[in-house]
Amino acid sequence: MDQYNFPHSRRKSKFFFWTIVVVCIFGIVFLASIAIAFKFYSTSQKVIDGKQPASFMQSVKDIVSSDRKALRGEQYGRINVLLVGLAGKNYPGANLTDSIIVASINPKTYQTALLSIPRDLYVPIPDTNSSTKINALYARSQDKDASGKTGIDDLKKVITDITGQPIDYYIALDFDGFKQIINELGGIKIQVPKDLHDERYPGPNYSYETFDIKQGLYTLDGDITLKFARTRHDEDGDFGRAYRQQIILESTRSKAFSLETILNIPELSHLLDTLGEHLRTDIPLNELNSFVDL
Repeated sequence: MDQYNFPHSRRKSKFFFWTIVVVCIFGIVFLASIAIAFKFYSTSQKVIDGKQPASFMQSVKDIVSSDRKALRGEQYGRINVLLVGLAGKNYPGANLTDSIIVASINPKTYQTALLSIPRDLYVPIPDTNSSTKINALYARSQDKDASGKTGIDDLKKVITDITGQPIDYYIALDFDGFKQIINELGGIKIQVPKDLHDERYPGPNYSYETFDIKQGLYTLDGDITLKFARTRHDEDGDFGRAYRQQIILESTRSKAFSLETILNIPELSHLLDTLGEHLRTDIPLNELNSFVDL
């Protein structure tokens, strides 16, 4: 009798083994999902100006909800996002917004226009009789408002006056955050359109260093990408720099939303850590899914 029962027992053992394996896999995926949801929640507490999720569970609902929340500006056929790059602490001119780009998105066709605002544009300071360079508006507010909200509001107002377009959201990122995000992504592919040679690239302690790169296709790390974005001492000046920054934005977007990145839980966790320290925005967490759609 035992010889007839043995195969049946072995099949039961195999079934039990694979059941345990499947349960463990689902358990790991569930715990990883909870960990990432908590990471999103804790990061949102640091980076979002304005309305934040009231609790961790509300944050989870915001992330997994299938309900699509309408974005500001969507009813008018344009969602305008102000993208701001600034030096950040440990750099000269820490709060000067030397990269100012308006991303104007058509929510029906998903086409996006990028408009770079010259950093030396001389503009009136809101609610005063004075004027200043546009890249100093944010820095000026730091004496009055450490959060930077006043400066962002002033910047939004001035850009609306210049372009005739309301600014619905903003995203601000500093140099160190920029470099770390590029490195976390494993670098980005950039087609350098022409040779660049800048002997006056800003170095440490108000010094200068030489930045040189030849035309061609590269995978650039965070440090070189920042130099490629900032260098401007050639015949194209700030206009060439604005163009290169737009190239970087497109390449970074493609890499960040690739399956390679989205399915890499440790990498996603590191990205969120970096964003928490170096990025500020007024995009509410419950509108994140709508932004991912865009």
